[in-house]
Amino acid sequence: MKPPTANELVGPPPHSLDAEWTLKNFLGETQEDAREMCRGNSSVTEDFTYMAAPGLCYYLPAALSYLTSDDSTKDWDFAHGLMCALSSQVSIFGMRGEPLILINQVAEYCDMHREKFDLTAEDLFDGYLQKIRNAEQGAT
Repeated sequence: MKPPTANELVGPPPHSLDAEWTLKNFLGETQEDAREMCRGNSSVTEDFTYMAAPGLCYYLPAALSYLTSDDSTKDWDFAHGLMCALSSQVSIFGMRGEPLILINQVAEYCDMHREKFDLTAEDLFDGYLQKIRNAEQGAT
């Protein structure tokens, strides 16, 4: 499977500054490259907010692979940042279909492994999780 094109990654031009940044970080990168970018680099989580459906379908498996690895233990910044981006995808941009299935997999993994990422009830995680779950219910 080849990396997504610019249009597949963030949609057709004109691009916002945030979409341009997503292109700078991800365009042409393989899933393995993306997994390595996730390691110790929580700033890339914001890019998931601006990805189009094909971009999410290509790169979310890499993010989930990172989350399920031992490398991500105690990486609150990455888990929390990714959940923020994904909740925006569903609640603001209305993402549905195949990306929503992947988004839900990430959300449920993070929820089931709160201790691994030091996620607590005092942060915004529960709100992000609820938005994702509500989108899933509305999609069925």
